[in-house]
Amino acid sequence: MPIKTSGPLALIADIEAEFPQGANNVSLAQAGVDAGLNAGDLGMFEFYGLSNITEYATHWLVAAGGGSGGYGYSGAGGYRTSFGTSGGGAGPESQITLTIGSTYTITVGAANNNSSLSGSGISTITSIAGGVSGTPSGISGTGNGATGGSGGGAYKDSDNRREGASGGAGTAGQGYNGGGLYGRRLHIPGGGGAGGAGASTSGTNASGAGGAGVTSSITGGNVPYARGQGNNITTVPNKGDGGQNGVVILRVPTSLEGTASGASRTTTGSDTVFTWTSNGSYTA
Repeated sequence: MPIKTSGPLALIADIEAEFPQGANNVSLAQAGVDAGLNAGDLGMFEFYGLSNITEYATHWLVAAGGGSGGYGYSGAGGYRTSFGTSGGGAGPESQITLTIGSTYTITVGAANNNSSLSGSGISTITSIAGGVSGTPSGISGTGNGATGGSGGGAYKDSDNRREGASGGAGTAGQGYNGGGLYGRRLHIPGGGGAGGAGASTSGTNASGAGGAGVTSSITGGNVPYARGQGNNITTVPNKGDGGQNGVVILRVPTSLEGTASGASRTTTGSDTVFTWTSNGSYTA
């Protein structure tokens, strides 16, 4: 709305008109920062017209469902984020710009399924499901791991001969390879993770560690995501670990937050964090 040319400023009513927060309190200083104003002392006149804000930048995290199946250790779901390190050793991706009033679709992959974030004005963000572990076949009893966000580990269960098998490849920018093998009898290499490859095995009767995940503080605390299955890891739901479902997270300025369907809501500092562990939506 325009600056008044006469009469007193109706502080509470005028501010609520510009920032319809409902029960969510926002300081003038924080509102100014969110609106792109310079930090420091603020005059009331600076807030008039800010209801014309039409979009805002948002941090995000998208982890796919981990691989599940085969005979051994499967890979983690692909892991992409704008908040810290992405999978496969990649750096952070760019924040997305959300348009106020637009609705965005959140798809959270169960095990063996992709996760995605899509909507008007943004390029769809898709993380690829983790690769499944190997299935033994033939006289050698070996099986290669499948490709995925992070690759599945190979597998072998035959005494007949010394053989090798390959771990599945991870997806660039999302995760690492699964572990391979060379040896006799039972071999169960580790599944790949977002932060490291699954351990390969050799010799006779061996199992391998799962690939490390990536730790993120997007929710305010340090949480590991997208770890591969292995003899060193107990995977957990809602993080993109091998054999488990994925997760999608948005971190938005509290003073500009919209409405989420199907998500949990927490706050950290001046931001609100929405976490989806099943399909839903967000209206900016």
